[in-house]
Amino acid sequence: MAACLLVQLGGCAIEDPPGQRAVLDQALPPTTTIPRNWSAKSANPAAVDQGWVSTFNDPTLTSLVKEANANNLNLQATAARVDAAREALVIVGAPLFPAVSLDVSGKDTHDIGANETFKHHGGKLNVSWELDIWGRVRSGQAASTAGYEAASEDEAFARLSVAALVARSWYVNSEWLQRIELAKQEILIYSSLLKIVREKRKAGQVDLIDVYQAEASVKAAQVGLVGAQEKSSTAIRSLEILLGRYPSQELKPKARYAKAPPEVPAGLPASLLSRRPDVLASERLVVAAFYNVQVAKLSMLPAISLTGRAGRLVDPGLSLLGLSPDFYQLGANLLQPIFEGGALQAQVKVASAEQRAAVASYGQAVLLAFKEVETALANEDFFRRRLRYLDAELKDRIETVRIATEKYRAGNIDLQSLLQFQEKRLAVQEEVITAQGAILTNRIDLYLALGGSF
Repeated sequence: MAACLLVQLGGCAIEDPPGQRAVLDQALPPTTTIPRNWSAKSANPAAVDQGWVSTFNDPTLTSLVKEANANNLNLQATAARVDAAREALVIVGAPLFPAVSLDVSGKDTHDIGANETFKHHGGKLNVSWELDIWGRVRSGQAASTAGYEAASEDEAFARLSVAALVARSWYVNSEWLQRIELAKQEILIYSSLLKIVREKRKAGQVDLIDVYQAEASVKAAQVGLVGAQEKSSTAIRSLEILLGRYPSQELKPKARYAKAPPEVPAGLPASLLSRRPDVLASERLVVAAFYNVQVAKLSMLPAISLTGRAGRLVDPGLSLLGLSPDFYQLGANLLQPIFEGGALQAQVKVASAEQRAAVASYGQAVLLAFKEVETALANEDFFRRRLRYLDAELKDRIETVRIATEKYRAGNIDLQSLLQFQEKRLAVQEEVITAQGAILTNRIDLYLALGGSF
């Protein structure tokens, strides 16, 4: 056994996979370069925030993210797959150690003619060990290790994604509650206008058609309120499912947005490759593919294994022949593939093609990650400017409606013109609510794109 161990330890060393820089050079076209700094002007090169959920200063959101992290069923399924990948490492690495089994048997044979019963029983200990001289088993184990690491990184990114999804859903619920409040205001506005129209109708200043138009506007506002309530109900239940709760609509969101956190430090582009879990997972899959190629190549070399058996057999036949019931057996096997119809060569080609695919997928993951960060950084400025313009427009729309209402009372404009002014004002108010939510949502997307922990 000591000699066998020396052979095993003295086997060929397995090849090292290419480093991150080498894989990146293979993955990206020669004309594609990673800049030193983000192209977005608002980028802050300081270290990325950790624990980004707390930067929203919303204790309820922090609590919901923790609840989802513990109870979300998709995350539990992902964690179980990681556990399975970890145990697979034991299975793949098992051939590096001797396989030991115990075989115990016993039987009675009855000779009917002689009316005699013969007892046969015994046991043997079997030991077999494939010597991993070329490193095929170790390469397979390294591939499984890289696959397990990729699964772990995928789980980490899944947890980040669920945290971001909970945060987005929480503020989407806030948006729908604000839309409900706006719909209620809209009903009051049109009801007030209807009162004015009826008064003018009694005074003989307008036709009956104005009354019907005003009443229709009130009813349309009521329809809008019901639609907003339905969307809010669906959004709340969707969030409860994320939390692992029964969708009973018991969760009570706030009818206001949290204050957006201060500027987000984005770090440098190069640091994203070593921080974002889904990019790291893609890189580990490249490593796994590299080792799978080695396994395929080494499978064409001879496999050498040692076997040993020892035990005791009690059998009447042994006694008649004068043989001892105790025995042991030692052996060695060498298996050299000679002809398998090109299967082994095809396996190498398949593994090599899968390695190229993994490299290309890694390059795509890298570019997508950069795009998401650059987009979110640029949107920080776009969305704030849009909100400023909308706020300014809303002030003008409010003043326009005030003047138009006075003109309608005085009979200087018709109802249709006043209704159009009112509709435009309410539409801008909706856009303001949406724009405020977009700033928060984009901030969450930026944290997710940067791979910051929650």
